[in-house]
Amino acid sequence: MEKCKCGAELQKGVKFCPECGEAVEQKSLIDQIKGVVTDGLKTVQEKVAALESKVTAIEKTPMQAKNVSFNFKEKKFLGYNMDHQLIKMRNAAEKSPRDFQFFKDPENCENYSKYILSIYKAKKHQDLAAMQFITDFQKTISVSEGTTTEGGYLVPDEMASDILKLGRNVGFALNECTVMPMGSDVMYVPTEGTNVTVAWTTEKTAATQTSPVFDRQTLTAKKLDALTQVTNELLEDASYDVVGLITDQFIEAILLELDNQVLNGTGNPVSGVLTAAAGKSVVLSGAAFSTITAAKLSEAIYSVDQSYHAGAKFIVGQIGLHHLRGLVDSNGAPVWAPVAAAQPGTVYGFPYFQSSKITNTTAGSTGFVVFGNFKKFLVGRRKGGIVLDVDPYGLFKEYATQFRVITRWGLSHGIANAFCRVITGA
Repeated sequence: MEKCKCGAELQKGVKFCPECGEAVEQKSLIDQIKGVVTDGLKTVQEKVAALESKVTAIEKTPMQAKNVSFNFKEKKFLGYNMDHQLIKMRNAAEKSPRDFQFFKDPENCENYSKYILSIYKAKKHQDLAAMQFITDFQKTISVSEGTTTEGGYLVPDEMASDILKLGRNVGFALNECTVMPMGSDVMYVPTEGTNVTVAWTTEKTAATQTSPVFDRQTLTAKKLDALTQVTNELLEDASYDVVGLITDQFIEAILLELDNQVLNGTGNPVSGVLTAAAGKSVVLSGAAFSTITAAKLSEAIYSVDQSYHAGAKFIVGQIGLHHLRGLVDSNGAPVWAPVAAAQPGTVYGFPYFQSSKITNTTAGSTGFVVFGNFKKFLVGRRKGGIVLDVDPYGLFKEYATQFRVITRWGLSHGIANAFCRVITGA
């Protein structure tokens, strides 16, 4: 409602103020529209500013690790409480939505949980509702190579990618190595051999032609499977995170085995960086891990060309780190710096990762520390998703159900000279 200059409220359409008698200025239709638009824009801008303020405040607030409820459409599915399923994945998506693109959507979380529960119910109890859900869900998946003929179920590739990210705190291979999708069983990757050379030439002297040399690495997809078992009591408990339990178990098994092959592989599918396949080696004077010295660690760093130092790190085992903690250089300064606040621990200024896949048993000619740039190690992931099988009868006497997960990976050194292993003497 408009007001007169005297302050009196004016009814719509009046020409004179009932209080002071002054003529009311009539706004044109265009002016009225402009007024409405201006007021509307102000309202929108105020709302946007308020929203931006809230977003800024949220971003500054530390994310709390808590059980996030996505308010699933269905509270119950096949007898399971849906709010209790896949808690770890939902927390990860809440804290790092950019890393977990697929699972930041509550509906995707719900569908994945239902999918895993349906596979179990269909296999063990021949549940018709579970079978129907699987049938409908598989129609949304473009079935490709990798589907087994023994009743395996193909996990959608979008899901599989985010599921594997959950294990990045378990292992280092998918974090540190160069991971690439494989469109077929075999993939050829060009790698750098030697660069062009330059020379100073005098006037009227022809330049010497040189050519760079390139190498080629072959990634061949090999099958990697994980077999785990879950007691039927847990599987039948509606209040338990069954989906999270199964997912955690096969993720950890697969990613730790990838770490094992990158470090200790003996040729099938790859020779690891702790074997003679590493381009460089530093040999200790004794046959025990305890004979390591600061000078030998420095030699390992020196052995790797400086061009590979950016992004390089040490990978050590438990006993290796034990000995590194006590090392000092020639000036008495420790070579190991512990984790401090948000800063990771370092060895001679380079970060390190402790892997459970490095041996703790001291012996001669045994690698137990490696320094290198793992971006020069290639890990190919065969497209086609993850195949999940369920066996409810193999452990019938133990009252347990087995789950088998099948994946396919290709592994290869990109540049062997980007790695130096530290091994004990013979």
